[in-house]
Amino acid sequence: MNKREIYAGKRQWIETANGTTTLTIDEMRDDDEGEYTITLKNTRGTVEHAFKLVMDSLPEINRVERYATAMVCDKGENIKFRLTFTGAS
Repeated sequence: MNKREIYAGKRQWIETANGTTTLTIDEMRDDDEGEYTITLKNTRGTVEHAFKLVMDSLPEINRVERYATAMVCDKGENIKFRLTFTGAS
């Protein structure tokens, strides 16, 4: 464990909404694997929880059957995709 604090940046960001704080790591790399510790502090005290982050597989796009047919788009056309994906981490 290297005891470095994680700050929001280009590849990772921290968001809080409705009392839940989420750390997102975009484009995970092998060097993101390892031991992490989350520390929660308030006026009543401090609590820590350690966990290990392991990448077991590459992410996989889950294609919904109704969108299984090919799409044809014109060059320069703006399009939007909604994807779900899985991957063990």
